[in-house]
Amino acid sequence: MAARKILKFSLWSFLLFVVLPISLVGYFLIETDAPVIHGKVYSHIQYNERQNLDLYQPTKQVYEKAPVLVYLHGGFWAIGIKEAINNTRFNGAVNELRDAGFAIVSPEYTKARADRSPFPYCIEDAYETLLWMKHNSEEYGLDMDRIGLLGESAGAHIALMAAYSEASEFGVEEETPKIDYVIDVYGPNDLKKIYQLELLDSIKTIREQFPKEYQDYLDLPKFLLGFDPELDTVRTKKILETYSPYLRVDSEVPPTC
Repeated sequence: MAARKILKFSLWSFLLFVVLPISLVGYFLIETDAPVIHGKVYSHIQYNERQNLDLYQPTKQVYEKAPVLVYLHGGFWAIGIKEAINNTRFNGAVNELRDAGFAIVSPEYTKARADRSPFPYCIEDAYETLLWMKHNSEEYGLDMDRIGLLGESAGAHIALMAAYSEASEFGVEEETPKIDYVIDVYGPNDLKKIYQLELLDSIKTIREQFPKEYQDYLDLPKFLLGFDPELDTVRTKKILETYSPYLRVDSEVPPTC
């Protein structure tokens, strides 16, 4: 009798905690027409020592080698996952691009921690994504002469920085493939404006209501810079200027929309 009860409990637990969540995720992916359910997808490919990427191959072969669009997810440089491409407003566009013969690359990138800024590491990751594509273009049929970047929020900022800068400035010595265009979806162009947002004042007020040991995790400027900006304003100003894409705009930057 006891064994039967244990078996029954185990079965219900399996249904509740395994089958049901998998079914809900599957339903969601189908309902939203997520790119991952179409065509060939290579998941979790390591492209440097720290990060991985997903490669969504074209669903129709239109070109001998596929043009590539690199998608960089958002999340205030602190959260977000590469799989977010399956849960965004871009699902339809990504599916249409793959039908038109494009490959889509969605990489992870270095996030902020309480004791470490994401800069310059997240930008290095963008360049190293391009290098992985270059080194593996023959295996996966990728066209290194037709590459675009699509970024949302923090991801758009990283895309702009990568497109408007030289890789060597961020410690990447090997020549990276040329970026033909950038699609910027509300990416921050002037980081100094982060400190002028009313949202940050609201967050600061909320943060002060939390126990002290949790306040650092809600201190967004400190989280982004890796130190308290009020304790070193000169260093803060230099970092914000260095990582503000609008200060890098010249006649040589790729077309941006």
